[in-house]
Formats: sequence, C-alpha cells, structure tokens
Amino acid sequence: MSRTLAGLVLICCSLLVAITDVAAEDRGDTDKQTFTSASEIDYPPFCLLDRKGLPDGFSVELLRSALAVMGREVTFRTGPWHEVRGWLEKGEVDVLPLVGRTPEREALFDFTFPYMTLHGAIVVREGTDGINDLNDLRGKQVAVMQGDNAEEFLRRDNRGFVIVTAPTFEQALQELSAGLHDAVVVQRLVALRLIQEHKLDNLKIINRPVEDFSQDFCFAVHEGDRDMLALLNEGLALVMADSTYHRLHAKWFARYQLPQRTIIIGGDHNYPPYEFLDENGQPAGYNVDLSRTIAESLGLEITIRLGPWPEIREALDRGEIDALQGMFYSPARDLKFDFTPAHAVNHSVAVSHSNRRQPPQTIAQLKELTVGVQNGDIMHEFALQQGLEERTRVFGSQEEALRGVLDGTVDTALVSRMTALYYKDRHDWRELAIGREAFLSPDYCYAVAPINQALLAHLGEGLRLIKDSGEYQQIREKWMGVYERSTPVLALKYVALVAVPLLLVIGIISLWSWSLRRQVAQRTRELMDNTEYQRAMVACSPVALYSIDKTGTVLTWNNSAERLFGWSEDEVFGKPLPIVPEDKEEEFASLRRIMDTGDTISGIEVIRRKKDGSLFDGRLSLAPIRDDNGVVVGIMGAMEDVTDLQQAQRSVIHLNHVLRAIRDINQLIVRERDPVQLIEKSCAVLTGSRGYRSALLVLFAKDGTLSAWAHTGDPKCTEQLNSRLSQGDIPPCCRTTESSDATSRILHDAPQCSHCFLPPSADCRKSQVLCAHLRHEGLLLGHLVATQAPTGDVDREEMHLFSELAQDLAYALHTLYRQKELAASEQERKSLEQQLIQAQKMESVGRLAGGVAHDYNNMLGVIIGNAELLADTLAPSDHGYEEIEEILNAARRSADITRQLLAFARRQTIAPRSIDLNEAIELSLKMLRRLIGENIELIWHPGHERRKITIDPVQIDQILTNLCVNARDAIDDTGTITIETAGRTFDEAYCADHAGFIPGDFAVLVVSDNGTGMTKEQMNSIFEPFFTTKPLGDGTGLGLATVYGIVKQNNGFINVYSEPGAGSTFRLYFPLEDTADEQELRPQPDRSSLRATGETILVVEDDPAILKMTGKLLRDLGYRPLLADSAPTALEQVKRADTIDLLLTDVIMPQMNGAELAKEIRTICVHIGVVFMSGYTANVIAHKGILNDDITYVQKPFSRTELAAVLKDALAKR
Repeated sequence: MSRTLAGLVLICCSLLVAITDVAAEDRGDTDKQTFTSASEIDYPPFCLLDRKGLPDGFSVELLRSALAVMGREVTFRTGPWHEVRGWLEKGEVDVLPLVGRTPEREALFDFTFPYMTLHGAIVVREGTDGINDLNDLRGKQVAVMQGDNAEEFLRRDNRGFVIVTAPTFEQALQELSAGLHDAVVVQRLVALRLIQEHKLDNLKIINRPVEDFSQDFCFAVHEGDRDMLALLNEGLALVMADSTYHRLHAKWFARYQLPQRTIIIGGDHNYPPYEFLDENGQPAGYNVDLSRTIAESLGLEITIRLGPWPEIREALDRGEIDALQGMFYSPARDLKFDFTPAHAVNHSVAVSHSNRRQPPQTIAQLKELTVGVQNGDIMHEFALQQGLEERTRVFGSQEEALRGVLDGTVDTALVSRMTALYYKDRHDWRELAIGREAFLSPDYCYAVAPINQALLAHLGEGLRLIKDSGEYQQIREKWMGVYERSTPVLALKYVALVAVPLLLVIGIISLWSWSLRRQVAQRTRELMDNTEYQRAMVACSPVALYSIDKTGTVLTWNNSAERLFGWSEDEVFGKPLPIVPEDKEEEFASLRRIMDTGDTISGIEVIRRKKDGSLFDGRLSLAPIRDDNGVVVGIMGAMEDVTDLQQAQRSVIHLNHVLRAIRDINQLIVRERDPVQLIEKSCAVLTGSRGYRSALLVLFAKDGTLSAWAHTGDPKCTEQLNSRLSQGDIPPCCRTTESSDATSRILHDAPQCSHCFLPPSADCRKSQVLCAHLRHEGLLLGHLVATQAPTGDVDREEMHLFSELAQDLAYALHTLYRQKELAASEQERKSLEQQLIQAQKMESVGRLAGGVAHDYNNMLGVIIGNAELLADTLAPSDHGYEEIEEILNAARRSADITRQLLAFARRQTIAPRSIDLNEAIELSLKMLRRLIGENIELIWHPGHERRKITIDPVQIDQILTNLCVNARDAIDDTGTITIETAGRTFDEAYCADHAGFIPGDFAVLVVSDNGTGMTKEQMNSIFEPFFTTKPLGDGTGLGLATVYGIVKQNNGFINVYSEPGAGSTFRLYFPLEDTADEQELRPQPDRSSLRATGETILVVEDDPAILKMTGKLLRDLGYRPLLADSAPTALEQVKRADTIDLLLTDVIMPQMNGAELAKEIRTICVHIGVVFMSGYTANVIAHKGILNDDITYVQKPFSRTELAAVLKDALAKR
C-alpha cells in the first residue's frame, strides 16, 4: 500500500506539469507552425533594427510572444514601410506587427483588436512661437513619413499647408532640425524616442494632441484571413493577461512616461512583517526592502510613505502617492486599480483564544461568532460579502484586532497568518490559536491608479529582475523564513519542492558509490513510507486531486477538490464518485476502460457536476494507479475548472465577430446612400458575421411614426413581426432604450418580454437581447436590437461597442436624411429658380408687349377704321375693293399677334363668365375640323357630367385653336386628334409628390394626337415665347405660350406627356365653379341692330389719327360725336353741351387718365355712360387684366362692328 501511495504522489506531480504543457499545446488549431512577418527598419520604439541588424522593438517582441503562447514561431523580413506594406498586400508575408487602423486600410487588411492607441503630435524647432495646432500650420511646409497614418490623415482634407514626405521619421526630424521644414507631424512616443536617441536638442514637441488624429495600433493580416486573425487575437489576449504585455511595455516605453520626479510608494504603517514603522519611526519590512531593491535595480528615485491603511488608500485615489507596495488583489479592486503580478500569496486565517474555542474553519461557523477585521483590509471586504456585517467589529489595525481576541471583545479575528505569527512571537501571545485553513489566499501585489500604466509596467519588470537575480528570495527569507519554517504544513511544502530534484542529484551520485546508492535507496523507502508527507503533497496541491478504485469508489479527496466540487472528504470517502452527471455515465465508463489498458489521459474537456447541482466545464487528466505487481488497481484524477477560461475564449471569438461586423457596417456606411438598403444590409452583417443570432433595425419618420424596418436571423417570427410592424407596433424591448443613451441588456425572462407580441418560439424569448436607440442631435431615428445565446457573457466592452455601432448608424442615417433634404431643397430651389426665370421672361415680354401695344394698336385702329370706311364706299366689283380687303385682313392678323402677346404674358383683358366646358367646346368643333383638314380625324369624347368653369369663352377658342394647329403640324399625313373632358380631384398628399399640381376639384380638358411627339429637351422649352420646332416662317412660337398664359390667368395648370414617335397629350386643369349659376351664351347681334339713333358720344383721344377715325366711324353708325384731344378740352365740352349720352375715352393720356376723367365728368353728368378704349391693359381700369362687372372696355384696334356692339351694350346699361 505504501508503494502505491508513493506512486500516486509522483503521478500527481507529473500531472501538474503535464496539464500546463497540454494547455499550451491545445491553444492553436491551425497546422502552420512558423509564420512570416516583416518589420520596419526605423519606427522606434515599435519596430527597429538592433546593433546586429536584426528586427527588434515593442511590436516585434509582442508579435513573437503572442504567437509563442499559441505554440507558433515567426520569422521577419525587414525594410522601409512602403515595402513592408506591399509585402502583406501581395501575400508575401502572413502578418505585420504594427499597422495603424485607418478607413483607407480597411479594404486591404483585417486587424486584431488594438494593443495600443497613440496620439499624434506636432514637432517644431525650439524658439518657434505661434504653432499650437494644425490650423497654425497654414502656408507652412510639414514633413511626414511616406505612407504613414499621419500622411493619410493630413491628406484627407485640404489644410492649407504643403505636405512633404521622407522615407523615415528619423530623416524627417533631422531635416526639421536642419531648418528644411517648418514642422513634422508624428506619433508622440516615436518623436520622444527619436529626439532622445539622436540628440536633436533644438526640437520640441507641442504639448497638445493633434485633434482627431489618434492611431489604434494592431497586428494586421491579409483581408479575409480569418483563421490567422483569430489565432492572433487569442494570443494577444493571453499575453495581455499573463503580464508579458506589461513587461514589454515597461521595457520599451516606461522611461519615456515615468514622472520626472521622486516616485512616492505608499503602505500600511502597522502590517508586520510586510510593512511597518520600526522603533525609530522608519519604514521597515518585507515590502519596504522589496521596493528599495526594485528601485535600485531600475535606477528609480523613490520615497516610501507609511500611514494608516484607509488614509494611504485615499492618498492613492487623490494622486498624492504613485503606488501601493502591498495590496491584495480582488475582482472588485481590479475595477479601480491596476496590479502587478503577485510578489506574495498571503493566507488569511481565523485566530481565536485557545482557552475559549478553536479557530473556525467554515463560513457557517463564522456566522455564529463576533468577528474582528482591520478597516479597509481585504478580509473586511470578505466579511461584508459573506453577509457578516452585523457580526463584524472594525479595528484600526490587525494588531488591535488580535488584542480584541485576547480581551474577549471579539470571538475571532480574520487576519494574515504571517501577521498573526509575527505578533504572537513579538508579544508572546501564547493564548492565540491560529487556524490552519485559509479563508482567503489572495495575491499580494503592487497597485497603481489606471492612469499610471508606465509605473505599473516598471514595477512589474523590476519584480522579474530581482527574482531572476535571487535578491527576491533573500528578502523573503529575511522576513518570512522564521514563520514559514515554524509552520509544519509549509515545511512539508518546501520538502515537496526540494525532494524531487534532490532525489535526482542523489541518483547521479549513486553511480559513483555503491554504498551511497544503498543509503539513498533506504532514505527513499523511508520517505515513501511517510504517509503524512504524501498526504501533505496531495493536500497542498492547487489542483483538485482525487482517486478511485476500479469500482469507482473514492479513495482520496484533497482540499482543492472540496473547494471545486463542494463535497468534503468525509462526504465522499468510500462512496461512488458523485461528480459525473447522469448523461455522462457512458463517457465516464469509457474513460475507465482506457485506464484499464494502462494509458494516461491529459487535458481533455469534460462537463462535471458540483454539490449544488450546477454543471461546469473542466479539464481532466487521468493516470492509472498500479500495485506492487504493476496491476492497475485504481485511477488518479486531476481536475481544473476551465469555465472562466472557455468563457473568455468564447468572448474573444464573439468580440472578434462583433468587431468584424462593426467594420463591415462602417464600410456599408461609407458606400450606401439609401437608408433602407443600409439597415437591411447591416442586419445581414450582424447575423452573417456570427456575432448575433438575430437582428432588428427599425426607423422612424420625423413625426415619430414607423417608416421602415429590417430583420434577419429568426424565420419563426418574421411573418408576425412584419405584420405588427406594418401596423406601427414595435417590440416592447425597443422602448427600454428611449430614455437612455446606453445599451440595454434584457434577459429572456425580463418583465417587458411578458407583454411582447412575438411568439414564444422566437429566438429573443430564449436569449439575451441588446437594445440601443439610434439618436443623433436629440432626434430619435430608430432602434437597434440584436440577440445572442442566453449563456453568452455580455461584458462592458461589448455593450460599449454596441452603443458605438448604434451611434455610427444614427450618424449615417441622419447624414443620409440631411443629404436627401438638401437634395430636395436644391431641386425645389432650381424649380423655383426656373419658374422665376420663366416668369421674368414672360414679364419682360409682357412689358415689351404693353409698351408697344398702345402705339401699335392705335396705328392698327386707324388702318382698320379707315379701310372699313373706304370699303363701305365701294362695291365688291369695284376696282380697289379687293386690295382694301387685303389691307383689312393683314391688319386683323396683326391685331391677333398683339392679342397673343398679351395672352401669354397674362395681360390680355378678358371678360370671364360661367360656362359649361362641354358646350363651349362643341361650339368650336366645326371651326376646328375646317382648321385641321380632312386628312386628320377629330374625335370628341365629352365627359358625362356637366362641369362649369369661369373663363372668357374666347379663350377656350384660343386654347383649342393653338393646340389643334400644333397637333396638325405634328402629324405627317393622316392621323387622329382627340379632345376629351373629365373631372379630377387632388388632395395635398398627391400634390406633395407631383410638382405643379394644386389641391382642389378641377375640370380637365385633354387634347392628344398620334403625331411625331417631342423629346425631353423640347418639352422643357415648349411654353417659352418664340420657341418653335417648325421651319423658319411656319410659326411664331407664340401658340403654346398663349395657351400657358390663358391657363395660368384662370388659376389652372398644365400637364404634358410626350415621347418621340408616340404623339403628345396636353391636360389642362381648370378650377370648377363654386356656384351653380348658369349664364346663357350671348347671341351675336346682327349689323342692322347696331345702328344708332342720334345719341351724343364724347370721344377723348390724344392721338389725332385715332380721334379723327373714331369720329368717322361714329357718324357712319348714326351717332353724334363730340371730339376732344385732351381731358381739359373734354371737360369744357361737357360744361357747354346740353346733353351727352356716353363718354368714349382712351385710358392712358397726359394730364389726366381715362378713369380720372370719367370720375370728374360724372360729377357733372351723373348718369353718363362710360366706355374705355386702349391699346394695352393698365391697372388703372383692370385688376390682373380682368375687368370688373361695372366697366365697359373695347380693345384697340377695333372694327366698326366691335365698336358698335360695345356702345350699344353700354347705352343699354345706362
């Protein structure tokens, strides 16, 4: 049996080594063992060449370490940056150790998570004033390294200075020192290193970071090399966790970042043997000697300040001291401080009065006692965490707590074992009973504030140096040796550590001496027979060790197994092994069969059970136990709980997926211009990258209504989700983020999930949900929701990344909306600008027409009037009659041109009245058929309902004539012209999406043809005056301009559709009449009814020719005309005349216009009728060209018949 136990011990020791080796071997999963990389030759302290020309520097060493911890090696090529970068782009190397992550490089490389972030700085010559930021460099010459991040950053915007490049920053700084440049933009640490190494004493660094220029330094691989990226991320995480990163950081950077003063190290003034004030009031103890030795090895100047522990901790918080030389590590403290690797492990135990009770060994026993602790000590925190607050008494020091035990103030004290031993020996406190089982064994470390990373790295490096030199062991022996030797269990620990190498030495010496060999063998047998020694070996192992016989009955069970599984040795000894879950019994049986063959198993992943029923991930190693004959009689097991490690690995992989998703979405943000496409593709990226199981993005309109959404990853709820979202409902989880700027994490059993409309089978009902709102500049744009596995650990980093992703999307969506609004605004501006130009064109021509019309119409009036008078004197067969008719025809056509000019400029004077649109068109059909000719068919489709509009009937004739003539000219030979009427109603929503449309009820006049049609360019100009597509001489270009003017004058609008070869369609929209009043079309009077009966007409006209011609026409019609060439003359005639029946006056005259004259005359002749005549319209008598009901007007030039009809009508109204 003794030999079996001895074999058991040796196997345990072997397993401890094997487990570590296997863990290292299992970290990689690719076949390639050696990778190729490339280092820049001059980018200190990151990448450089040492004195032998070999690659060196922080980034080079970090890459070596990250691959080494994964069981890989790396070889390096060297060259300048532009060559190194090109090697990775071409695939000639696998990885680069130092690449700054920038938008320009995202498409070329994949990046690990950043291992360092540096800020840019401006370097200038000493004595240079007035340069504090990039804006101060305008007009100057700035140097950077070719291809560096700094060059990419500076070239993104035109900053107003000249950028020159150098092969290296060293050359750029030397040229700056020589006066060849005005400044260099470079990373601050690089500048510090180069300025110091090359003694560029005439250069200085501007003490202000370059705004918006910070670099995330990463390892970079070729785009798409995911396996290599995952390997590097895991290796980088491991070297950051095991203090390698801190050691390298201290080696390469600490001397550039340490405070330029004496460093103050703080500690407790009464915590022996670690730190205390001696009888002279000077700092002494293990920690004090450790700090002084580290400072000496690193060349640091330090001062040690000891005081009450709570005050010292507060001093560190306030920045009054730089580091604490002894603080116990805990996860809670890790959130506030940063720690070096441990320089000691301190076992905290219970101490009681030996005459009253034995020290408690469990938490349950502590809960029945009053417990003393030191204020602010790790055991004070431990007691509070265990719910002992009401039973805890707080003391100023551990010495006072021990006194409390002796005088009965407390039942027990939780203190450091070493401190208890120190005071027991110093004060001869023999009554103190010190517990053997530690309640807590925390790491004892140096601690600094998070901002003091350089000092932390320095202290960690110093610890490593003095351990390597042996000074650390000497200090420990000096202060701890007497107490460690006095503890039997610890003595056995040292024996165990020394025994194996001692045996090896003795074995070698035994080759020299047979007698010595016999002595060694005898001593070994005695040692193996020492059961207590073997039990101590097993008991002190930090790994859970247990053994079972071939039936599965437990034989041994150490303290670590009790801590891991929860069962005590008494509960499991002699009973079946309880740690195997029911569904893993077959696996367990298979492992036992392997052990029967004599094989060993190292580091396999298994799932095992604890006493409370919970399951955990474990790493198991097994070895067979043999008897004296070599027969397997049992199994030795070693178990580690790797739940946290596996979770950390899963977290790293998950964060890699999340980071890849964020990178891909940022690329989408740069490329995508459509918000809906952006959210659809973003959801696909979030699930496609394996970062999340499902994703939902919803967007809101400005009024808060749901405008768009995208969903991927969970087909079970897609239909129901789309249905509810289309009704404007959103999942309740989205509402949780509206009042917070942070990401919300919702568990599957959260209260809001009970009100969710999604089915119970939805992924989010069984998962963790991350929710973040999309908000920018106070405007809520939507929500982002993603789900992952319910067992996944969502840490603060992921929550922060998720919030950043939501902010990026919100910014991108806000930008897209803003761009869309700007584009719409610009389009509206251009449209309004075109409308203004069009209006100005028409206004210009209108002014031209108005200015010319008076004189032109006066001349036409003289021509027409005299020609008609002359025609009346001749018979149709007389010589000259035909020529007079030609004169009249030419004058009338000229008058038509004038009217068309006034029509398109909306200055034509009209007499609108209520008409039935169908009836008005039917009156014109006969004339239109003669106009277009027999080869073209005119089709008339009147609407079923009668529609009344208010318009001058003459304008309907003008519209139809111009449109049908244009249609006729567009038809080559035979064809069809169709005239239709209908009704339409437009609401504001329709008009908002259709430019030019107006809300309301309209009658629609449609004229279409099957002619040649028009191009888009022609359609843009058809309503411009004098624009024509007809040959020279075939058209005036005023036809469609006239139509446009008439429609606008009557508050309507036009819509045109045409394509080359497909004909044209004109739709004219006129507002329907509000009232149902009907007016009959006025019949045209016959010529005989227009004769006068001797009425007196006062004619006032400043143009003598018109005045004379009008008098002739009136006399010919049977009137008695009184002629006056001015307003004063007319007033004189009124006063002299007995009776005047009617005033016929020009509108625009010198001294007094026609309206003023009429008003003046009516003061004399109250009942006199008034008819105005003019060659153009003036606002004096009309508003926007439309006559009031009480005004009678005749347009120059007029014929005798037109004049007679107007006068008859005016006299009838009088």
